[in-house]
Amino acid sequence: MPPVMPSSASVAFQQVHVPCTARGASLLAHGQASDAMRSNRRSFAFPVLVPVVQSLCFPVADRRGMQVSDACIQSIAKECRPMIEAVRRSGGHLLYRGYDEATCKRVKEEADLLDPATYGEDGARFFLAMEQWLKERPSFTRSVRPSCGHIGSADHKVAARWGIAHSCWPAGSFSYGWLRGSDIFYPPSVDVGEENAGHRDFFERNMVVDEGLDFALRHGKEIMFASDHYWIVPSDCDGRIRELLT
Repeated sequence: MPPVMPSSASVAFQQVHVPCTARGASLLAHGQASDAMRSNRRSFAFPVLVPVVQSLCFPVADRRGMQVSDACIQSIAKECRPMIEAVRRSGGHLLYRGYDEATCKRVKEEADLLDPATYGEDGARFFLAMEQWLKERPSFTRSVRPSCGHIGSADHKVAARWGIAHSCWPAGSFSYGWLRGSDIFYPPSVDVGEENAGHRDFFERNMVVDEGLDFALRHGKEIMFASDHYWIVPSDCDGRIRELLT
């Protein structure tokens, strides 16, 4: 039976230190990304328009390893309960994003899915069509949208294409979405229909909003989420963080 976390961050996980070894900071050293990809998408580790809040844990500088601080673990335990519960229900599957360096920190940044620099001109049009489709549905007025969302993947290998994979912990009662017929958002692995029709049939058949998060995690889906901020932890720490948080 997994340990039950105390509700107070001042009590949870006192004097816990989580050892882990950093992955290489160079994506090219892993052979996981092209120069084009590196130039076309912004690094998630850098602030865009909203500054990234100072890290509560130290970034890896010498590859000898790092420790996730008590403050980082306690903050995730306190702020990210809905995500922690979804990870538990999924059997321990995590959501990942890729970053240029291994570090544990609180992240608050601008969404970039509508920016052609992220997925190209075609990708920006696809996400704009998704934005418009979601806006047309009254039940989704407060839901995740490309204009306010970020994408993570429950498949470690997919996240690692963007950089060093980190588990991602959205704070609070966040909104999220995923696709039934495709494990990734763009380009989808199924026919998206006519662009001049706004891909409406595709979204009607495939877009899932604020349902089935544990299912999406178990099946390695990309998940778009919107939250005030989120926490990231290097994936080398996955085993220990699962033990402590789930």
